[in-house]
Amino acid sequence: MTVDWEKQSQLQEMKFRSLMMRSFLAVCLVCIIFLSSDAVYADCRGCCSWHGGVCCTGGITMCCDGTPLSDTCVAKGCNACWSSSDDGDDGSAYEETVTIKKNSGRP
Repeated sequence: MTVDWEKQSQLQEMKFRSLMMRSFLAVCLVCIIFLSSDAVYADCRGCCSWHGGVCCTGGITMCCDGTPLSDTCVAKGCNACWSSSDDGDDGSAYEETVTIKKNSGRP
């Protein structure tokens, strides 16, 4: 029995390329999942930095010291009240109504 080294080499190369393609697709999928998570949509970076950070109090997103969010933070979509908890009965997630307390009358 003769071994066709060229065919064996081509087969190994195809397996390697297939593995690389699957790895690349897996990394892309993880990136897509990460980028579509709630953390991306709740962009509160730089908001309320002099007011103790951003908090969710009674379903209202505001600075932790009670100061309303600035117009810039509201425009960025800053929201600290994202809900990922479930209601405990059937394990289904529920959506919470969220109010964003914004700064009115101040620049």
